[in-house]
Amino acid sequence: MRKLLSAIFLLAGTAIGSGMISLPIVLAPLGIVPIIGLTLLFAGMTYLSALVRVELNLQSESDFTLEDVGRKFSGKTAALVGNISLKILSLALLSAYIYGLGAMMPFPCAKLLIGLAVGIAFVYSSDKIIRFNDKAFVFLLVVVLAIIVGSLFQVDLRALPQSPSLVKVSKLCILFPTLFTSFGFQGSLHVLTKFCHNDRKMIVRACFWGSLIPAVVYLAWTLCMMAIIFNTQPQLFAKMAREGIDVAELIAALGAASGEGFTRCAVLVLSVGAIATSIFGVGIALVEDIERTFCRLKVHLGKKSQRCAASCMAALPATFVAISIPEAFIKVLGFAGMILTIIALLLPAFLLRKIHQPKHIQCLEHRSILYALVTFAAIIIVCEIASLMKV
Repeated sequence: MRKLLSAIFLLAGTAIGSGMISLPIVLAPLGIVPIIGLTLLFAGMTYLSALVRVELNLQSESDFTLEDVGRKFSGKTAALVGNISLKILSLALLSAYIYGLGAMMPFPCAKLLIGLAVGIAFVYSSDKIIRFNDKAFVFLLVVVLAIIVGSLFQVDLRALPQSPSLVKVSKLCILFPTLFTSFGFQGSLHVLTKFCHNDRKMIVRACFWGSLIPAVVYLAWTLCMMAIIFNTQPQLFAKMAREGIDVAELIAALGAASGEGFTRCAVLVLSVGAIATSIFGVGIALVEDIERTFCRLKVHLGKKSQRCAASCMAALPATFVAISIPEAFIKVLGFAGMILTIIALLLPAFLLRKIHQPKHIQCLEHRSILYALVTFAAIIIVCEIASLMKV
């Protein structure tokens, strides 16, 4: 049971992070009903995409990365696509997380210092990071629950619009990739497979709860935060729905609306903790992937030196992007959503078609699931391309 909980916390902790900050911003133009529907839809698609990847790993009887799975079932081209996509996705997410944490800190060079701290943290073994992530995630859920319960006595959720007002196409183009990224734990699935020792039942349960828990937390948090701002600062809410706001503005608004010092501190701690748990999940997957690349290229380093080198290669480029791109949080998350569709939806669906018959997860015998995932991926890619072109 404890191992199953650790597996669930690994996925849910990876997923719950950027969405705590980005979703109140990007979902603000929508009403309560569309927010609930979209969140549950994206959680369901995340679960189905995870099942496809789990089937591939179980058939390969290994904890292979997507690159390794692609090489086994298709060849060098699929392996190259998986390798490049995973590294770009992981670096993009780390960049967004470092930017988000830096925007919350009231001192200069915050992003640089956070990037260095992240690099140092990755040097520790994956098992130690996972054990720390368990404690951090439980603490995170307690703080979320406390803030949500406290907020319910201060605001009226019924005051929020039930249906959307007129939403610009450009806002929807930002919304879909960002929402998909908020559930993005697929880059950690090979770590999960290794941790669970190819136990199919445990892995499937972890994927289910790892998709559902973030959906419930995101819904409760987003609606409460939107209600707080809507009730206390209607002009800022109108700006958030019309134009969007930056991370620092959201944190400042929530802190001011919370009033009491304890609540204000809890909001900041929650925001930092949510992004930190995502950093751990994404960072473990990226560092282990780089270490595998070292082994494949026959780069002979000592175990500690190899881990240090992989940690630096993960943290330094992400820190550079966070420092150099202004207002990077939402921009990079949207871009990451497009890359995530390749890793989580398109390439796994293609590889599953190549092996013809699922052996471990029977529901994947229905080809309609793969068609739905591919259609879903196409919509997200079109949205992000349109967003980049500033439609």
